[in-house]
Amino acid sequence: MPPIQVSPPLFPGFIEVDDYEQPQVYDMTPKIQKDCVETGWVLTQHFWNLICSSLSLRRLVLKNLVEHPWSAKPGRGPLNSPIQLMHLREVQGWGFHDMTGIWRLLRAAPNLEILAVDCYKYKIPNPLPEANMTLRTLRLDIALSVQSFLTVLSFFPNLSSMTLPIIQHQPLGLVGQQQLPEEFELSPRSLVASTAPLQLDVKYVSDWDTLLQHLPHLTELTYDRPLSEALVRALTTKCPRLQAFRTKRLPRFLDNHTDYDPMNELLVSNADLHVLDSIENFIHADEILRQQQPWACLGLEQLCCRIVGVERLIRVEQMIVDRVLAPGYSTELTAAEILIVEKFKRSRDQQHGVYDRLASLMKLRHLYLGIENRNSATYEDGRGYNVDSMEFVAYNGPVFDTLELSLASGLDRLGALKDLEVIGLECINHQIGRAELEWMAKAWPKLKLMHGLDKEWLHGVEHDQERVALREYFQVLRPDTT
Repeated sequence: MPPIQVSPPLFPGFIEVDDYEQPQVYDMTPKIQKDCVETGWVLTQHFWNLICSSLSLRRLVLKNLVEHPWSAKPGRGPLNSPIQLMHLREVQGWGFHDMTGIWRLLRAAPNLEILAVDCYKYKIPNPLPEANMTLRTLRLDIALSVQSFLTVLSFFPNLSSMTLPIIQHQPLGLVGQQQLPEEFELSPRSLVASTAPLQLDVKYVSDWDTLLQHLPHLTELTYDRPLSEALVRALTTKCPRLQAFRTKRLPRFLDNHTDYDPMNELLVSNADLHVLDSIENFIHADEILRQQQPWACLGLEQLCCRIVGVERLIRVEQMIVDRVLAPGYSTELTAAEILIVEKFKRSRDQQHGVYDRLASLMKLRHLYLGIENRNSATYEDGRGYNVDSMEFVAYNGPVFDTLELSLASGLDRLGALKDLEVIGLECINHQIGRAELEWMAKAWPKLKLMHGLDKEWLHGVEHDQERVALREYFQVLRPDTT
């Protein structure tokens, strides 16, 4: 479509008509097309005039923009002028046709520290720019190949945080790739040589081994998915400085788990861990008993994962155990009763082992063993029913093979967790009563919040009087809790 004629410049010599990247307008009448392009042209001029005249500007956040008033052509417009925004430290919401716009912005704002932008195309300036030493946080809404990611990273040696949607091993359709000069491709600078601690936030990575072998300085990783065997293997062998792993995705319910999960390997291998937050991952109780190697991360402050595989007794089995193990009981046990007693003893051994392992984390402040994420609209097993003309929803749960968290099961083995502030008990098949709350109130002096007793998260369930009574009793014991 040929360019549409627009009005003369409002600020001659500052931004000219030829600098303006006209928006593509389709399926409109000629008049509406002209009005749309003219509106963008006027907004572009006022936008650039406002920005470049605000020489003391420190923070620029663009939100809810109908037009794109930064549509200067690549290599043209105010970003290529001598104007210097020396005080600008943060820019968010900018959009660039390609990544060359980032370097134009960095030339205009040489002290920029935080940058969050959209890029539609991966393209590095040629000739290659000098490394930028001031940028600390970079968020790019563009998918990159591993090589392209490392190339971008190499230009920012002091970068401490980077966020991306996708890092693919082999570039696909939308994944950025560019044929760089041969001398750059062969140079060590094309790989990351920085040793500054790096935080990486990414939604998907196709090949962790290839990526992480170049990131030994990675200290924090936030991922949209739970820990996989490939990811744990790469983290334990290639990222010795890892301090935090977080996953952003929450499962609908926590009752499903496979035969094996790699979570325990990370706890055993990475001594610098302070945060391990991945509720979809789990540790099997028997794995703790089998593997005598202690957890290495004794400085862990936040642990969010499931502990499953505990042999719990059903009500009838518990009644049999209470009867046959009562003092003075002398009747010879039947074969079925012997099996139930053995199951009870295995359960106690499992829970003692888990409690002892958790107690080794003496700096623990947040311990989440379960989390509630169900709702009646999306939870496929929610069932409706009526009581006295009132509608309620019944959900499957809690997860049966979890810790009992009773004094009888060995809860008092967790007395070393003096710094514990928050504990998450949602979806857990616990047996917490008044005696347990009295012990917690004394043993955990910093405890402020108990998820699972604080309030009901499930939508449409009946009023749980027992739960409310426990919460109120704990608030009497510890008025400082919520």
